This record gives sequence, C-alpha cells and structure tokens, in this order.
Amino acid sequence: YKVIVNPDLLPERSNSWQLGANYQWRQRLTADLNLFYNQVDDLIQIDQANAQVINGISYYSYRNVDSARTQGVETSLDGRPAKRLSLRLAYPLTSARDIDNDIDLTNRPRHIARFGIDWQLAARTTLTLRDRYQSSELVDSASGARSPAWNRIDVVLNQTLVKGLDAFVGVDNLLDRQRDFSDSNDVSPVTGRFIYL
Repeated sequence: YKVIVNPDLLPERSNSWQLGANYQWRQRLTADLNLFYNQVDDLIQIDQANAQVINGISYYSYRNVDSARTQGVETSLDGRPAKRLSLRLAYPLTSARDIDNDIDLTNRPRHIARFGIDWQLAARTTLTLRDRYQSSELVDSASGARSPAWNRIDVVLNQTLVKGLDAFVGVDNLLDRQRDFSDSNDVSPVTGRFIYL
C-alpha cells in the first residue's frame, strides 16, 4: 500500500476527561477501572472510502473528521490464584462516533478482550497462553463495509535447561485465523499459524 499526502489535512484538537480507580488486595489481586470521554475536532484517520486500488496497490490518504467523540471503559484484572499461576484479563469497550454523520469511526472495534495465563508447571517449566478477541469494525464509511471479528491464541512452553539457557516451543495464532486477502475490507491478522522452536 501507499499513503498519499493530503495537503488539506488539519491538526487535531481535543478535550479529554478520564476517571480511574485501582484496587489491590495483598499480592494476589489487582483491579483497574478507567472511564474516558474525548471530544475531537478535525480527527485524523484513514477510511477505505477514500482509498483506491491501482495494479494491486492500495492508495490511502488521511482525512479529517470534523467532529468526533470516543468514550468508553477500560477494565483489567490481574490475579494470582495460586503460587505458580498468574492470570490477566483486560477488556476495553469503546464507542467511537463521527458526530456530524452519525456513524461509527473507522478502524475502531467496539470490543477487545485479552486473556493471559502464566503457569509454572514445574520448577523450570512455564506455560504461557495469550488470547485476544476483537469485534468487527467499520472500514468504509461510504459503503458501511466492516472487517470481521477475529480471535488469536498464542502458546509458549519454556524450559530452563541450566542457568542462563532456556529452550522453548511455541505456536503463534494457534487457530490459524488469517485475513481473507481477496476481501479488501478484512483487516484481520496478516500472518497465519507460526510454529517455532
């Protein structure tokens, strides 16, 4: 792809408000809650509506959204339910709107959920799992085209052989969720399943 300069692009101006809270219980549990609200004038973003494809190359340019609003809540939870097990959950919920046209902003999924586990199976063996879910997102404001929701899981098994020397095996994108390259609206992960040692 190529990004074409837009000489009419204006700088963004914004007002932002946040309210956050944090709770910690001993060394076993930490919870965070953050509420946010942003008013943005001349928001800079890419929209498939102003994209062209020539000889297989996508040409994009940035444009301004006159008046936009993003608001939502971000939550996270870190816990140690057992000495050798730690968990992490995170979930931001975002509403991002083009106020003048009363539509969603492009490339901003409403839901993203992350889950992580670090589990020490033995004194020198650790299993790590990471999961990310992302909901569908608007990519073209003119046609209303959306990129589909997707889920990605990464797994790693790490073994300490001697001090300073580890061996590991892993799989990125375990479910092999990859974008459909024939669909220009699909902005899911580019790389498929990747196994490494």
